[in-house]
Amino acid sequence: MTWFADLTPYVYSGISFPGTLNIGWLERDYEVGPTSETFRTRLRQLCSEKQVNRTAGWHFCCHCTGSAEVHIRAPNGQVYAAPSLVLHYVEVHNYRPPDEFIEAVLHGEVVDPEPEDPHENLARDLLHKCKRRDTTGEARTTSIRHLRLIVNGLNPTSVVEEAAQLLALLEAGATYEALRQTKK
Repeated sequence: MTWFADLTPYVYSGISFPGTLNIGWLERDYEVGPTSETFRTRLRQLCSEKQVNRTAGWHFCCHCTGSAEVHIRAPNGQVYAAPSLVLHYVEVHNYRPPDEFIEAVLHGEVVDPEPEDPHENLARDLLHKCKRRDTTGEARTTSIRHLRLIVNGLNPTSVVEEAAQLLALLEAGATYEALRQTKK
């Protein structure tokens, strides 16, 4: 599983949601301690409402797997992104998230960071695939074709801007390693 320190800016697989903070991406040492039953019950409810950013891969924990995230907005507007296994970490591994996340869970709501526009969802998927492809031969041609569709077919958004940058790199002969660097 990927590790991010709690309360660091969210960026995952080249996708970022500005202003969103990481919570519960555990693989290294983490804070342990008790949490209230009220918190765990509310977290369970929020985790079951809507999971987003589903991936083709899985997060493994002993015998448990997860492949999505939950995004929770606090009343002050701060958004936190946690793996779908965050409830498992709290209940089974005694993970104690930061107090501000606990407050967000108790008084906040689940939000969907994904765009409402299905074309933008397609653009995000294509962009993600292009960044993971080899940049030679037919794969390069397919990536350039997909990126041109994104850039020419949608209103300007951060996904379209990122696609335009990636298209420029590919058309300039960028290597696979150079494309991987754009994910950071």
